[in-house]
Amino acid sequence: MISLPEPYEDELLYSVFARAVAYLAPISEYAARKLLFGMGNHSVLFGSQVDELAKITRPNWGLSSQEIVERHTMLPFYGRVLAPAQVSACLDMIAYGAKGKVRGALGLQHQSNVVSPVYLRFCRSCTLNDLACYGETFWRRSHQLSGALVCAMHGEVLRCSRAAIFSGLKKPQDATTSIDPESAPECELLTPVERRLATRVATRCVELLQGSRTVWGNSGFREKYRQCAIDCGYVGRTGNSHRLSDQQLATEFIEFFGPDLLKKMGCNDNFAPYQCWLKIIFRSKGGERFHPLLHVLVQLFLEEKAATGCRRVTIPSTREAREARKWKCPNPYAPHDDAFRTPVDLRWEKGRRMKTYFSAKCSCGYAFSFRQGCADDPQRPDVSKVCAWGPYFHREAKRLKREGRSIVNIASRMKIGRDVVRQLINGKANKFERSLSEIRSWRKTWLRTRSKSLYRKLLRHDRAWLSAQAKKVCRGGTGRANDWPRLDITYAPLLRLAIERLRTTFPTRRISYRAVERECGIKSLKKKARRMPKCWAILAGAFEHRRYVS
Repeated sequence: MISLPEPYEDELLYSVFARAVAYLAPISEYAARKLLFGMGNHSVLFGSQVDELAKITRPNWGLSSQEIVERHTMLPFYGRVLAPAQVSACLDMIAYGAKGKVRGALGLQHQSNVVSPVYLRFCRSCTLNDLACYGETFWRRSHQLSGALVCAMHGEVLRCSRAAIFSGLKKPQDATTSIDPESAPECELLTPVERRLATRVATRCVELLQGSRTVWGNSGFREKYRQCAIDCGYVGRTGNSHRLSDQQLATEFIEFFGPDLLKKMGCNDNFAPYQCWLKIIFRSKGGERFHPLLHVLVQLFLEEKAATGCRRVTIPSTREAREARKWKCPNPYAPHDDAFRTPVDLRWEKGRRMKTYFSAKCSCGYAFSFRQGCADDPQRPDVSKVCAWGPYFHREAKRLKREGRSIVNIASRMKIGRDVVRQLINGKANKFERSLSEIRSWRKTWLRTRSKSLYRKLLRHDRAWLSAQAKKVCRGGTGRANDWPRLDITYAPLLRLAIERLRTTFPTRRISYRAVERECGIKSLKKKARRMPKCWAILAGAFEHRRYVS
């Protein structure tokens, strides 16, 4: 057992043992292992048997085992994105030498998206300052973070030492003897733009390591990522606010950091929209574990998009589109002022995947559907389909025809098809258009009969009027009103026969509504019987007997 020196701020626990062995200069590796009270397989990043170490060093260090782990190991960095139960299990492995490996518990052995550094790294300015102040240097935790290519304090690119992180040597490698601040190569060559981004990544990694508070909190990261991406407009062209655009996310993510910088930070280049980790990390549910570096990259990307006000897709939420009515009418020939807005409805497109779109019918007669707004004017719909042209298109087509223009010229000027031009000139309506007199006839008939077929027609061609009806009126498809006195006379003998059969078949059981319904074939019997006095009296008398039929 040796007397360990007091650790520096942000020093790895492994570095403390390395300095202690360097002070004593043992002759063999076996002697070094003995000096480290049998911890020959001491982990470089996480340490081992910290609880026993805390008991020995408490007079000098004054730190508990948990404080040693939090201040001098890499567990806080990896545990920041894990559940508390997983962090507690890893803490037991480090503190008490519990069964299992810390890397396996953290999921690092199966992390193929991030490549860990091979050699311990250092900052040249930090090393020179240490040598000037203390006469020695040490291994800092913040320099060994995966993806951290730059010193967060000085902004310099980190350099690689001769000490391997996963070396087979049992003797700890001291920083003072393993570092050459003048000739050590930089871990990566970075351009000025890459260095600025790498500095932001390193700073955020250090914040995770030190437990600093961020805008993302300490839990529920993936749900917050998904909501932030939706707020930034990454909902694709479907218009469904619950479905993200994986293709656009991956494309802009790579453009933001650059493929070269991602590769230098250790991220693999697998960014296929339906296979990469970038799609899975936005799922609110799932048991997948992700490297903290991936969380850092996603956080910085979303923060930048949110700060710059980037909203690629201009479709508002469903409630905003229906209630706020923020859409202009795209009819260029209608005399609408700038303040005019037309209401829209959310529709569902049937198919292999349910997709949403917006449908609208303006007061000018122009009916259309769309999924998003135009790039130059977000409040103007980008029309994907026209259902009705309206009288203003008819007038414009006829006016151009009177001027002697050809069908091709009119179609080019109005940006419509030639067949549509002929249809407008001849005054013909398409299969989606209905005359006002026909719609009024539908309204009158439906109010009297509640026909299902008319309800569907009105829902398609006159939804605004149908939605304006009272709640009880708007529930279409119920057919004619029931003639309850006539039904009472019809159902009464059926109920008597059904009850008699049940009493004969099950003489020792009570009779239930369910059994009577099943026997006589009348659905919702209890609800209907309240409007039929004879039937209600028959049922009331039958249920007085203490019999039950399930």
